[in-house]
Amino acid sequence: MTVILFITVADGKRLEVSGSQGVNAVEGNANWGQHPAFTGSIPTEEAHRAVPAAGVQPDLDAFLASYAGMQGNPAAPVWLCEATSRLAGSPATSSLQPVTAPVAWDRAFRQRNQDEIPKWQSHQKIARILAAAHASASDTGTPDWKDYFEKQIYGPAGSEFWLSLYPALVRPEEPTRMAQGTHPVPRTLKRYAALCRNGSRFKFVGELAQRMAPKLIVCFGQQHADDFRSAFGFDGIAGEDVILQPADLPKRLRVHTRGEMRLVIAPLLAGTDGINSDVLQIALGRYIGRLLSAGAA
Repeated sequence: MTVILFITVADGKRLEVSGSQGVNAVEGNANWGQHPAFTGSIPTEEAHRAVPAAGVQPDLDAFLASYAGMQGNPAAPVWLCEATSRLAGSPATSSLQPVTAPVAWDRAFRQRNQDEIPKWQSHQKIARILAAAHASASDTGTPDWKDYFEKQIYGPAGSEFWLSLYPALVRPEEPTRMAQGTHPVPRTLKRYAALCRNGSRFKFVGELAQRMAPKLIVCFGQQHADDFRSAFGFDGIAGEDVILQPADLPKRLRVHTRGEMRLVIAPLLAGTDGINSDVLQIALGRYIGRLLSAGAA
């Protein structure tokens, strides 16, 4: 089977990469006092661990209206989002069965992935951001991001939830026969994104956010700002710029507020224009912490 990876590079261009190497080709808790986090490269066997809904006809649109491409605790106050599944460890599957629960980084997950988890550098960046946010919000001093990463990241009852708007799929080489009225897997990112946007994916994400009411949604990738606003129900809501400048190079965040919920759109984690240094990651975490301590979350 072929792995179809939709990758966004630093200059905003989007590439479709196909190959038979497996899912590893992609890279990139309890409460606020306990820590959690993000995504990385999962072994191929982990990619097939989607929990299928019994008796459901496989259909891409139904698959997208499920927990596909999601990790952690959807009831958490802080959500984190990317558009495409770039980071190693992002949940992926070859089945179009709806996924009934997010992937949880519990003890069993960590045991299965113990050799891979230390390689997931993008997760470590997120752990640094969230540990700094926790330390800032609770005034606990210097954050221990390694402890955050190694013990609490994405726990099933954790304080963070991660999702991709366009979840990764492992597509068979030969198209399978689909029932009449169901959606085949698109061959391009443009068509796949349109199905997510106009079909059931954004509707599912928006309804989940409305039901779970996270206080803070942090999205990475400013080139996808329109999709982030649309998916989370912030269309037409004016935002304000916030500048992070812990060193020489400033980074711009766009912040939208709707009631008690805030949407923060940040640069990607990688690339020359990204949140790509320890200093910037800690600065972003401290800003998130200030929002939390101010009652935004």
